[in-house]
Amino acid sequence: MDSNDIQTRGNIATAVRRLHGRSARSRATDASANPRSQCHTDRQSFESVHSRQSMTDQSVSHTTDGALRDRRITRVTAGDIVRRAGNRRPDKDAFVVPATDERVSFAAFDERVTRAANAFLESGLSPRDRLAIVAANSLEFLEAYFGALKAGLVVVPINPEITADDIGYELDHAAVDALVVEDTFYPKLETVLGDRDLEALAVIEWSGDQSVPAPEFRAVTSEYDAAEPAVELEGSDLAQIMYTSGTTSRPKGVRLPHRALHAGSINNVVGGEVSRNDVKCGLLPMFHCAMLSQVKAVLHVSARMVILRGFESDQFLECVERYDVTDVTLLPSMYTELLARDDIRDRDLSSLRRCTYAMTPIGNETLAECIEVFDAEFSLGSGQTEAYPPTCTYHPEWQLEKEGNYWGTALPNTDIAIMDDDGQLLPDGEVGEIVYRGPNVMDGYLEDKARTREAFAHGWFHSGDMGYFDEDGLLKFVDRKKDMIKSGGENVSTQKVESTLLDHPDIDEVAVVGLPHERWGEAVTAFAVSHGDDPDPDDVLEYARDNLAGFEAPKAVELLEELPQTATSKVRKHVVSEEYEDYYR
Repeated sequence: MDSNDIQTRGNIATAVRRLHGRSARSRATDASANPRSQCHTDRQSFESVHSRQSMTDQSVSHTTDGALRDRRITRVTAGDIVRRAGNRRPDKDAFVVPATDERVSFAAFDERVTRAANAFLESGLSPRDRLAIVAANSLEFLEAYFGALKAGLVVVPINPEITADDIGYELDHAAVDALVVEDTFYPKLETVLGDRDLEALAVIEWSGDQSVPAPEFRAVTSEYDAAEPAVELEGSDLAQIMYTSGTTSRPKGVRLPHRALHAGSINNVVGGEVSRNDVKCGLLPMFHCAMLSQVKAVLHVSARMVILRGFESDQFLECVERYDVTDVTLLPSMYTELLARDDIRDRDLSSLRRCTYAMTPIGNETLAECIEVFDAEFSLGSGQTEAYPPTCTYHPEWQLEKEGNYWGTALPNTDIAIMDDDGQLLPDGEVGEIVYRGPNVMDGYLEDKARTREAFAHGWFHSGDMGYFDEDGLLKFVDRKKDMIKSGGENVSTQKVESTLLDHPDIDEVAVVGLPHERWGEAVTAFAVSHGDDPDPDDVLEYARDNLAGFEAPKAVELLEELPQTATSKVRKHVVSEEYEDYYR
């Protein structure tokens, strides 16, 4: 090993050792919720950490009959998914990155992940310490993510597009011990880190910015051992803290154990009918649970994923044509943008087998055009951060057969029921709150026992979504519980109104909210975006009155240039409601 290697290792170890003793302040609540999540309050030196993890007997436990067994025989952990994929199809390409012209096999990816795990552990981090990743889509993101999971660390993926203040909030709330950051976003984090005793452990180079004061991620990890780390883990151990999208308030930290990541990704395999012959295009953000679940699904069945940084229609179509992509997951607005292209019917999309949409519904007219143009099966995937997605699928055979926002049927690792406010389960046809059970459900909200207790009332996880099962046993989403509008004494589903307006030929995006009104209490009000020529609001109102009940039709339609959205294209309705609170006054 030359002096540069020694210096690189020294830098990464020093960055972590400065943090010793920082994060124990926030761990008591977590530990009380799960005794196995008890973390180290006094940090050991690198030597003691390495020595402790080298012991072989810490993975051994007693069974009920007194026999000894190794915990690794029966454990279900997210890091093991990578190793199994590497053993099963070692030479097959697992990931392709067009931007860097890089391909990596399952075996090579597993080796990189394992080196990252050992780099984290030998730097001074201990199992159950917390590692944040602030980066966009890249292969290095996945190496850091799965490396942390293999090392027994708790991963905290953070949306790099949120404000510096929000990033600081999540770093503090999660009591993060160390950070991996992409150079593109380091300028935003520089002040955040300066205000805290926190440094970047390693930097993912993408933009080529050489000014980041941290060693390059691959330069660090490539120097470490590729032997599987001897870390004691169970499926019940905390694996990941994901922050909700914050459409209504400060985001909540969701505590996800290894079993939830594993169970949710198996749901993904089944719901998407993912096979070893599939080539998936991965362009949704990796800091979001939907994309990470898809990555795990690819690893489960030894499929292949082409990684894009995000959605850009030219790049996406080139990706489909060049790599014979068979399976895509896009947001409805992305499909709409593709349909608007003059050349869309001339592109070679013949490799596509399955097209999934998520987050928001697609109007039936637009969906029918999608099915015709893409000549593929379409399905809807649903889920939420607290119940690692997906939870249910609206399968291809039902597309266009029903009207409204259908979510379909439950997936294998999830029970779904409808519950009233008194905790009674309701029969088919009755509207109530959608509740879940299953191994993909979170352990609770970070540092928030009251919300956790409320979310798990009556022995089920409460989604906050309203819906019902129809006569065919299909789950239909009615609205967010908090988004139901009470107008003139009637309950109005904003989702129903939005779905109807999206069928208007000149409406591409819409948000319906209830605004204070002297006569109606709350007035149904629509805020719409058109990607073409703006429609006449009076024409839109007439269309709504023709297709909705009188009390459901909006009292006004406002055309906007854009709607405030989260990074995953969920409309931030509370921002709209607050901005237009005095609309009728």
